[in-house]
Amino acid sequence: MPDSGFRSASAVFFNSEECPRVENQSLPSYDRPTLINQQTPLDGGMKATDMFSWLTGSEMGGRIRAFDWSRTPLGPIEHWPASLVSILGVCLTAQTPMAIYWGADSWLLYNDAWRPVVGGKHPWALGHPAREVWPELWPTIQHYFHSVLNTGEANWRTDELLPMQRFGYTEECYFDYSLNPIRGQSGAVEGILNIVQETTYRVLNDRRTSLLRELASLSGSAQNDTDACA
Repeated sequence: MPDSGFRSASAVFFNSEECPRVENQSLPSYDRPTLINQQTPLDGGMKATDMFSWLTGSEMGGRIRAFDWSRTPLGPIEHWPASLVSILGVCLTAQTPMAIYWGADSWLLYNDAWRPVVGGKHPWALGHPAREVWPELWPTIQHYFHSVLNTGEANWRTDELLPMQRFGYTEECYFDYSLNPIRGQSGAVEGILNIVQETTYRVLNDRRTSLLRELASLSGSAQNDTDACA
């Protein structure tokens, strides 16, 4: 059979003339404990060389880093559980408004995109429990929080009316939001991830549009000025 110009893989890889054996080639050595120490939290806490490097790059990352967490039940950042560190890292880099309520009292952490949600309570709200951040809402929303913590099932609300006091007065605010369980290494729910989108402008605009459409319909059927203004 004539030579087709192609050779099998075995002919290429096992031809000692074309693939001479490489002797005495040393491989780089790695300090395995050092790598584990840099990449993997041990004993439920962070043990990286720079344990705060993941908190750079955003306003809230800097604020969380500077906050004295030893005054809260969360304790110093270097002792935080891996589950909290992991979800907070995702939260801080997300462009979607996201907040974390941690522990039974729902201590608050949030990202830059979530700042407008809390309004004039920023940055005071950081590191405070939910019932102190939202006293005007707590009678309404506390059972949502308790449900997630106790059942491990997420809540989702659409165009929910939340009369907030973000700037010292009560606002008619509407939100799409979810409260999602955050589980620790044991499988127990340790916190809540809040993903939110304010829909106030759309809801109010839809209401105005509907009202104008209704008025136009009524005025169009009027027979005289008195009927149109009735």
